[in-house]
Amino acid sequence: MDWGAISLIIFLAAIAFSFWKKTNLGILCLGLAVVVGHLAGMKDAEIYKGLNLNVFFNLVGVFALGAVLTSNGSLKLLSQKILSKVKASARLYPWVAFIFAAVFMAFSPGSGVSFTVVPFITMSMAVVVGCPVLPTGIITTLGTLSTFGAVMPMSGIQGRAILEGAGYQGLAWPLFTAIFISCFLGAVFVYFFTGCHKKGNSVMLGGADAPKEELPKFTKQQIISLIGLLVFIVLYLTTNWHAGLLACLFVTVLIVLGCASEKEVFKGIPWGTIMTVAGAGIYMSVCVALGGVDVLSKVILTLTSKITVTPIYHFVAGFLSWFTYALSVPIPTLTPTVHAVMEGLGLGMVREIETVTAIQAGAYLATISPLSLAGASVLSAYTTIKKSDEKETSQAFNKMLLIAVVTTIVVSILIGFGFNRLFIKG
Repeated sequence: MDWGAISLIIFLAAIAFSFWKKTNLGILCLGLAVVVGHLAGMKDAEIYKGLNLNVFFNLVGVFALGAVLTSNGSLKLLSQKILSKVKASARLYPWVAFIFAAVFMAFSPGSGVSFTVVPFITMSMAVVVGCPVLPTGIITTLGTLSTFGAVMPMSGIQGRAILEGAGYQGLAWPLFTAIFISCFLGAVFVYFFTGCHKKGNSVMLGGADAPKEELPKFTKQQIISLIGLLVFIVLYLTTNWHAGLLACLFVTVLIVLGCASEKEVFKGIPWGTIMTVAGAGIYMSVCVALGGVDVLSKVILTLTSKITVTPIYHFVAGFLSWFTYALSVPIPTLTPTVHAVMEGLGLGMVREIETVTAIQAGAYLATISPLSLAGASVLSAYTTIKKSDEKETSQAFNKMLLIAVVTTIVVSILIGFGFNRLFIKG
């Protein structure tokens, strides 16, 4: 009995069932890992060793720090104060939103605020400027996603950990540029595809004719929290301390100093996301042990060529991300298959690095789908701002899904021209 093929088929079925029944994929995978592992003759220790404690503590620590900064409103107020000082016309405003979101995410430990608060702020201001609201939210989110491969964000930390686990060392820069290029190309396409380049009204964001809103001053707790974030960033960049454990230290200090309540921090941690990553990771380790990844590699090898391999990986990762969490399914599932496929095609290390980083680029780009985490946040902000009824919400959902599908296809084709190769040392 080929347990490799069976474990892979069961995993794909679990993804479909999770999407259909809205069930947490991690819980589903955890149960399946026990059943499949035991049926295939694996011991308990072989099953639960698939829990990557490095990734787990990174997720808990960094998300907890993000929860502190979210619960006391420090990051929200900081972003409002920054954007209120910027001047931009309706035509240029989407790019202001893109740049702001990219910089904000690059120095933010978690994606929670960047996916929820930042789009809500930029989309609210788009109403004032006269810029299309929904496209602005999508472009804002693509700005956030563009720096997911940076040093600070949880996504970059875990993305590099997945690469290192697959045997790829020192790919921080190629990973960052791959994700940034993919999301930037996506933003350019969305900008023109949705008509943001057309002339809007003449109100200038931050200009004399723009409505003025009196923003409150930072509280003592918010100032301490922002200083804590700055010190955390400096220590992480200048020491070899584990990001998640370091974040846990700062969370403890900030709670003791009264900057956030323990209850709010625990409530703000996305435990469902952590469970999804942990459960899917355990099942994938079972799948790898049983030869499932080898089966997937052979399937991909038969469908690709030397020319199409990178864009196909980019698209497949994006396809899976339309309705799943990028770090739980497409990235850890596809990454281990790349080496065998490259060997089968006779391609060198430059193309291998280009392809393995394109997986994360495609996975993050496609999360603008309303069925995925980032896209759902944009849709939620849009319906709140526009006070949409059921029909308008359905129309916005369909429009976002169309944009996500077309953008993923277009950018995957463009990736085939080798933009990422320019930043890989041969």
